[in-house]
Amino acid sequence: MRLLDVFDRLGNHAKPVRTYPVRTLHVTIAFAVRCFVEFRWKPENFVYHRPPDRLTPRRLSASVATRSQRASVWVTIDDLPMTHRLPMLAGREDATRACAYCPKLCRPACPVATVTGNDAVSAWGIMASLASQAEGTEPASAERLGRAYACTGCDACQSHCELDNPVAETLRDARSQALAAGVAPATVSAFLASVPLRDERVRDHARQVGSTTDRPTGVALVSGCSLAATDVPRLAAMHRAFERWFGEAALVADLCCGGSLLDAGDVEGFRARSAALTDRLRAASAVVVLDSGCAHAMSTLASRRGLETVAVETLEAFVARSVRRLPEGALADRGPFAVHDACKLGRGAGQYDAPRTVIEHLTGRPPVELRDRREHARCSGGGGLLPRTHSAIADAMSDELAESVRASGASAVVTGCPTSRARLERQGLEAFTVADLLCDLSRGTSK
Repeated sequence: MRLLDVFDRLGNHAKPVRTYPVRTLHVTIAFAVRCFVEFRWKPENFVYHRPPDRLTPRRLSASVATRSQRASVWVTIDDLPMTHRLPMLAGREDATRACAYCPKLCRPACPVATVTGNDAVSAWGIMASLASQAEGTEPASAERLGRAYACTGCDACQSHCELDNPVAETLRDARSQALAAGVAPATVSAFLASVPLRDERVRDHARQVGSTTDRPTGVALVSGCSLAATDVPRLAAMHRAFERWFGEAALVADLCCGGSLLDAGDVEGFRARSAALTDRLRAASAVVVLDSGCAHAMSTLASRRGLETVAVETLEAFVARSVRRLPEGALADRGPFAVHDACKLGRGAGQYDAPRTVIEHLTGRPPVELRDRREHARCSGGGGLLPRTHSAIADAMSDELAESVRASGASAVVTGCPTSRARLERQGLEAFTVADLLCDLSRGTSK
């Protein structure tokens, strides 16, 4: 069918019929343009139709619903093979299809796509490929499923999506299938093989810093295994600083939230670790978490999978509501500090003001704002196992964030993510978390 015939069909508001998504790029573009111009198209007005299990007609269509009318366009294409489906994505058809037929509205938000310039590893490209594999129009393969690991789970795409499409959650499902099928990247398999040794190291370090193995009944301070595995002196200093300013707290540093296992595709491993940590914390009067990524896994990711959870609070939120306990202007001779809105603290928990409140109280002035901030903040590239699966992309993302901090004119940056702090320090920047600032207050000297 000619493109002009497509336009003619768009003007014919016939009775709605069973419709199927148009796979041809030029027809999709023409359809979108026509909808924008004549139907005052908005993304939320799109209606997507699930195809039957066996697609036999040679006619496919796309449809759009507006407030007052519906338009359908029919095109003729060759029969498409419907094999090699992804059964584990059976509950994600709406999510993958919504991305596949969207005109890449989130494309500028995806940090992976931005640094690579490659649409195949953008949120749109990965989800479109998964849609094709789920429908059977594109054979499932290790290379295609492996693209699901080219994501940090930063949720920047979802924050720009008019449909609030759960891209990161869908990609976690795809990773689970890749792992189960034995086609996950070799670096992921190597990571999972190293987990028992890491657990042993974390437990050893936890003993060194006095981590409790009992169920705390008062305030529990959860470190997250990234701190416990890599920086024992810093973790011990954070615990002391917290107790100095806010009172006694039992440190829980020997258990992992399981978030990294979920990123690898090991859903059962995540469930087991989440259950163990929840069981340890169920008697605590309050649970404060040093790592916003761990807090996100313990609350949001666990609850999405129907797991029992306990109420948790990020350190940033806890300190912000108790900020009067800290000496006002104690760090007035420091900075100026820029503030980086970490992915799980900002887009994940919606806590943008908490770190700003703490910085302003301690320095006597608001922090320096980066060009990309709040829901548009850049990702450091440290999440989602990206440094293991696509290290060059992760490093390029850290470079871009570091350049943004330098361009702000700030002498240091405060972030809500310990992993981001470590990656920014490797870029030669002076970087802190709110917990680091508490340590500086306790020492009474500059870092």
